[in-house]
Amino acid sequence: ATGFLVASHWLAMENPAFEKYYRQQLGALFADDADWDAFTASLRTPLPVTFRISGMPDDPNAVAVRTQLEAEHVPALADASTPCMPLPWYPGRLAWQVDASRKVLLLRRKESGATDSTAAAASVALRDLHAFLMVGAD
Repeated sequence: ATGFLVASHWLAMENPAFEKYYRQQLGALFADDADWDAFTASLRTPLPVTFRISGMPDDPNAVAVRTQLEAEHVPALADASTPCMPLPWYPGRLAWQVDASRKVLLLRRKESGATDSTAAAASVALRDLHAFLMVGAD
């Protein structure tokens, strides 16, 4: 079964009723079953984590949060091969994307004792980013 673990329960990424409905609605757009399979596989691909810093680009509080993010978390994530980059279309580098899914972020927050040094660095960097974001959300 395709899916992932969220909050200690399995979230299935398959739904026969969904597939039946959309195959009826969109079936003519697909040349064959391989196209349909590629389409549904792309729907099951986890989205990256994105977040926004509240405020205008010239707001001192927003700039301070962005400066801390860029100084502490972006380099740590880059060192751990988990890029964190600003969304180019959002003003003032106040919206960001992390090359990890929400599932990975939540699981890494709880992980400890990774054996691979890159995985360990990623676990620490993602855990620290999650803590930073949660403090900012309060």
